[in-house]
Amino acid sequence: MENRDKTWLVQNIDRLLDQDSGMSAEPEKMRVYIAKKTVVQAQPPDGPVRVANFVFKKIGGKWLFAFAYVED
Repeated sequence: MENRDKTWLVQNIDRLLDQDSGMSAEPEKMRVYIAKKTVVQAQPPDGPVRVANFVFKKIGGKWLFAFAYVED
């Protein structure tokens, strides 16, 4: 696992959104998967939430992007 900063995320967000979500039999970009996702449940309620390749954590009452699983 590699740590990246906000600048890296801004520079690479399109690449992350264009990778396959891995959530369907046919290839589906993350941006398409996210656009169709209307509800996400955290288990436990304040626990991390995984949305396909992206993980979010609740910190200080706000949901923040924590990390992404990336294709090589």
